[in-house]
Amino acid sequence: MLNEWAYAAVRARIGLNPGAGIPQQLVKAAVTVPSLPFLKRYVRAYGVMARFHARDTYTDVIHLPIEFSMNPDGHRPVSERYRTLSDTELLREFTALDLGVHVVRGTIEDRVQAAIHALGLPQVSSVRAAVSEAREDIAQSREAVAQRILAQESPLTLRERAAITFRL
Repeated sequence: MLNEWAYAAVRARIGLNPGAGIPQQLVKAAVTVPSLPFLKRYVRAYGVMARFHARDTYTDVIHLPIEFSMNPDGHRPVSERYRTLSDTELLREFTALDLGVHVVRGTIEDRVQAAIHALGLPQVSSVRAAVSEAREDIAQSREAVAQRILAQESPLTLRERAAITFRL
């Protein structure tokens, strides 16, 4: 919940679509000017709730600093600046809430092993096997979502096909 607040707080500061080109960001900024005061109040209120929740729920957090480039899949409307600001905001809040912050670095396997060690968790399988299984699950989930999206699409009407063909 706290991470979602940090993402919203940064977007309220730098723009709703930080990965867009400058012209699109300018248009979006101009269009959202009337709603900006409400958005900022909402984000502040959400931040209060998120902090209470984090303080009352967590004793420790595993923080994964930015070490990998974004996957340029076109689905994430973010930028490296947004990622850095969000990461900084999140770490600042963890510290302010006096949560035990365990920063884990390295490959995915290194991070999993460090998290297990930091939290004193029992290890029930090899890290390599767990990461491999997670990657397979993610790939299957992505495929299932893609299939659901395709199943929901209706075929183009004759008018829509003509508009595309003749650029009407």
